[in-house]
Amino acid sequence: MILMPTHLNRSKKMPSKGVLILECSKESDPGSEGRFVSHMLDLMEVPRKYVKVKSKEDLVNRLQSSPFRIIHIATHGVFKKSKRDKKFIGIWTPTGKLKQSDLELLKDKLEEHTIVCTACLSADKQFSEKIIEATGCLHYVAPIGSPYFHDAIFFAHIFYHKHFILKRSVRKSIGQYSRTYKNPHRFVIKSQEKVVM
Repeated sequence: MILMPTHLNRSKKMPSKGVLILECSKESDPGSEGRFVSHMLDLMEVPRKYVKVKSKEDLVNRLQSSPFRIIHIATHGVFKKSKRDKKFIGIWTPTGKLKQSDLELLKDKLEEHTIVCTACLSADKQFSEKIIEATGCLHYVAPIGSPYFHDAIFFAHIFYHKHFILKRSVRKSIGQYSRTYKNPHRFVIKSQEKVVM
């Protein structure tokens, strides 16, 4: 019998089924999207963990150590307004924004994960491509538009119901949401392969 060295037998720990909810909220927010999603997942009997994020560093650390396959980021988008449009800059946290350049801190840390972000304009093409490239995540789901609080909650409910209860893939869940509910804020999925609207 040939024994393999123990370090060769170790495999990377795969994230488990469930959702890590990371919420960056302001006092002026109309409610807590993250707590709403957490309660909804409890009712669906889906494993979940809710965390109120305190800083940009806290967000990066939590992203790096997610025990679950899906990471739901409930926060605001930071953007610069011009006369013609809004330019997405990053994801808001209480101590600063997580910008495209910060994504290198997550280099290959999120393989096998799906990131769902409800921040306004966070499906920005450059940011979406960078988050997939840098983190290695399977999917990144975010809105092209600016969803109101109740729209983000509605999207999350439909998406998680289709994925966890009806057992649809992440891609199919987004596709069905887009076709059936008219997708008012144009939630899209960016994957390792291509963008699906």
